[in-house]
Amino acid sequence: MRLTQAKIERIRRVNPDIWHLELGQVDESLFRVKPGQTLLARIVDDEGETLSWDPYLREQWWPLGMTGQKTLLVERAANPRYEPGQHISLIGPVGEPYRFGQRAKNILLLAYDTAPTPLTVMIPWLLRHSLNVTLVLLGRARRYNTDHLSAEVEVIRGDDDGLGWPDQVMSFGWADQMFTVVSPDDELLRFGELRQLALERKVAIPNHFIYGVFQPVTVCGTGACYSCALRMSGSARPHLTCVDGPAFDLLDVRLD
Repeated sequence: MRLTQAKIERIRRVNPDIWHLELGQVDESLFRVKPGQTLLARIVDDEGETLSWDPYLREQWWPLGMTGQKTLLVERAANPRYEPGQHISLIGPVGEPYRFGQRAKNILLLAYDTAPTPLTVMIPWLLRHSLNVTLVLLGRARRYNTDHLSAEVEVIRGDDDGLGWPDQVMSFGWADQMFTVVSPDDELLRFGELRQLALERKVAIPNHFIYGVFQPVTVCGTGACYSCALRMSGSARPHLTCVDGPAFDLLDVRLD
């Protein structure tokens, strides 16, 4: 992980709510960033000085990977403060890549009351490797515009309030692996609800089947502050989201 600087070369609006930022002058350490790894970003001037302390902490950016023009593609919510030519201070890559089972063919993605960006960033990689993808949007996630996603992705919009969607038993039975993301306001509670739902809808939940992608406020990104620590079953040592995550097997996390 390194402190580097990049420049917004191009901004592309992929739908009314989502922009893709192309970052040029990217350090080679980020050329091989993988799905699941993130960046801690802050807008700076051309000399690297912070332009604003709002937000005070760096933002967590989810990269989609490199383009053919050797720019790093990042998905962000549409925001007028982003402009071509701006310089961005980056710390990264942060965390570990997502882990997919060698025999997995069907991947179920589920977003509950939050934007599914931590999940959608893995979709291009999954499709390139001929995996089947279903994206379930629940609660506030239902408002996420999916026009920019590949037509190969099945999108299911479930209940506006709660964890319901059609044919749940079929969805769980079809999936070889499941990745979920929830509103950061109370991740342990919401991930607990999803884990319980999976236990009720599937005959048996094997290890490495249902993962939660955690999004705590990241202070250091190096594992020094322990603000993102998670308690794990059968382990006295906490796991750190910024170092060991962001995805954890929900059967291992102590969600109580």
